[in-house]
Amino acid sequence: MTVFGLIGHPISHSKSPQIYEKIFFSEKINTLDYRLFDLADLAELPELLISNPAIQGFNVTLPYKTEIINYLDILSPESKSINAVNTVLVKRNHPPIESISRIQIPNNGRKQNPFKLLSNKNISLHGYNTDSIGFDQTLTSLIESTQITPKHCIILGNGGSANAVKWVMRKKKISCTVFARTTKNGDINIRNMTELAAHPLPPKTLVVQTTPLGMYPNEMECIPFPFHKINPSHIGIDLIYNPKETQFMKQFHHAGGFIVGGNQMLEGQALASWKLFETQLLA
Repeated sequence: MTVFGLIGHPISHSKSPQIYEKIFFSEKINTLDYRLFDLADLAELPELLISNPAIQGFNVTLPYKTEIINYLDILSPESKSINAVNTVLVKRNHPPIESISRIQIPNNGRKQNPFKLLSNKNISLHGYNTDSIGFDQTLTSLIESTQITPKHCIILGNGGSANAVKWVMRKKKISCTVFARTTKNGDINIRNMTELAAHPLPPKTLVVQTTPLGMYPNEMECIPFPFHKINPSHIGIDLIYNPKETQFMKQFHHAGGFIVGGNQMLEGQALASWKLFETQLLA
């Protein structure tokens, strides 16, 4: 049986297996399986792929969407621009592409370099980003339902999912300000989270919550946000999908804004990933 799956940590809350089960059922396919692979350290990935030859591809979630790039031989143009990957195709009996420069990973006391483990087995990994597709679909639906086209975007968090959001905003020519606990060099729009309370929220601002705060099982957590500034001209998207309504969403809605969760993005990116997995099956 061919296996696809999800890597990340922690991932016991993931709804991805249910989504792919529905896809397999609708496609009348009973020879595929979708599994969760909870990796406490991404360095466990080579051994996972070597010891499970049935794995032909996998999705990537927190906290590895950026770190996974270090393991890849090929990046799609979108994932390279976004600097994050959420879908990987596993090419077996496929010599690594020497023209692609790999970033050296510190050994940290390990006996073997993860790259060598894969290349010695002729395993090549190709990375893609479908989060941008799922987010674009969610935003389009939100704009249609509210009739509010955002003029500015505030992004909370600065991880792999936030990179996909920024990429979509650039495509739509919507200016962004990012608030995060840590800043990244070269991103002039990064602000420290402590500056958020003083930041203006002009009309037609889109707020996108990309951090894991409030995600199951820590549903009572909520990112500090000046909800008193929210009014009906503001719209929001919380990328968390479990629980269906986070504390952030509740407070945003209570303040008068319109906000949706991450379920539509989850399903949109999964369907786009499935199209990539299909190409792997036909290869």
